[in-house]
Amino acid sequence: MNKKTLIWVIAVPLAAMVAGVLLLTAVFGPTDNGLRCARTPDHSECQVLQSRFFGAFSNSSFTIPESAIRAAKGFCPSTKVGGRGGPSCIVSLTLDSGEDYPVLSYVFRSQADASARELNDYFENRSEASIEIKENALTPVLVSGGPILFVAVFLGLRKWRRSFIS
Repeated sequence: MNKKTLIWVIAVPLAAMVAGVLLLTAVFGPTDNGLRCARTPDHSECQVLQSRFFGAFSNSSFTIPESAIRAAKGFCPSTKVGGRGGPSCIVSLTLDSGEDYPVLSYVFRSQADASARELNDYFENRSEASIEIKENALTPVLVSGGPILFVAVFLGLRKWRRSFIS
């Protein structure tokens, strides 16, 4: 088998697997997309924004009265191997019922902690009229697409070097 055929035999299934994983996580992954809270003299409520498939389909929202929210907290599951947080950190609202409802998800702990802190500051400061926090869509793409981009650049440079030397 020549090298070009071998590259195609490896590259096509690998690309299909990566596309399949991205598609499955986009369709069946977390629906939380952000949070929008607003206060008026009559009432104050937070609207949980939900989305599927990168915001192209099934965008919806529902409201939670601000009086039913105790606080916001960030949580990153920890793993035993390496002792670092898992790949998905969430920001959830702790409700009066004792439930934690996830409203945002992040790749890094610092992002989740910053969003939780910003929400808690808003809940404590009654003079603020509104707040809106949406997920950063670029970070997950860079984190998951970074290794693929690295391999593509490496293979491209390797091919360029061979054509340059010949």
